[in-house]
Amino acid sequence: MGWVGVALLWSASVGSAHAEEPRVEVPDYKTVDSALSRTLATPSCPANGIVAFTAVGSGHVSQGAATLLGYSGAYSNVGGAWTPGGGTFIAPCAGLYVFTVSLVNDPYYNGGTNDDVYSCLTQNGESKGCAMAGQTRDGDRMTGTHTVALVLEPGDYVQSFASSDGSYKRNILRYEFTGFLVKSIGTPNP
Repeated sequence: MGWVGVALLWSASVGSAHAEEPRVEVPDYKTVDSALSRTLATPSCPANGIVAFTAVGSGHVSQGAATLLGYSGAYSNVGGAWTPGGGTFIAPCAGLYVFTVSLVNDPYYNGGTNDDVYSCLTQNGESKGCAMAGQTRDGDRMTGTHTVALVLEPGDYVQSFASSDGSYKRNILRYEFTGFLVKSIGTPNP
């Protein structure tokens, strides 16, 4: 997975006057995931109204600009809105969704950084916050989790990106991306 025109900006974290976290913005969010070439159109909203997925990945190594996380497996893909092998969820129904990303930073292997490493969520290329695995010492592993509720329209994209403070090498041992439809908007739930 590569990146296409990803901007990594910094903003103050909610509830903290001095901590900063990256804000990822991706102008070409529909073209950044090569797995999307297998997806011909927005998935249709399932008749039963159930949309949920959990995707997993491991052994991600990158550095520099924010990089789309590719997920090699999935525990579930109910409703078919997850693009297998990629890092993109495409909303099949209008509604309120909840998404969670988590990661384990492992600086011990592959020359990974001891500095902050993030997994950031974007909606249609705009930042929606990040999970942070904070600074470590002596090769300790750190974890981070971020959950957000978003109102999506059919065809909206939610993606997750790896980033770090600067161009340090990231070694993410394991990472997960989960999302589900809480309530449809405009379509009766069964």
